[in-house]
Amino acid sequence: LDVRTKMRPIVTDAGTETDEGSSTLQVESSDYTQDALDYVYAESDRNDKKILEYTVGYGGAPVLSNDLIMKKLRLTPVQLSRRKARLSLRINEVIDGLSAV
Repeated sequence: LDVRTKMRPIVTDAGTETDEGSSTLQVESSDYTQDALDYVYAESDRNDKKILEYTVGYGGAPVLSNDLIMKKLRLTPVQLSRRKARLSLRINEVIDGLSAV
């Protein structure tokens, strides 16, 4: 399975709150987005990997609402929001690092 051909577009909202109260992944769109996403996915724990899969369709996974993600992973709205914020920050840090090279 080639994740590069199976990934859906990344949400690039700048802090929009969803109906469930958890913000979307905030990722700068650049030439390094896919590489950064692959790197962060590889270093993430099980729940963060699932959040990436269900939020952006990583690896061909279905994109789910925040409510469904919280139910599947047994997370509270605050936990999901914090994890998404941390993932967004980490992905953007990797993009910045790759851009600086």
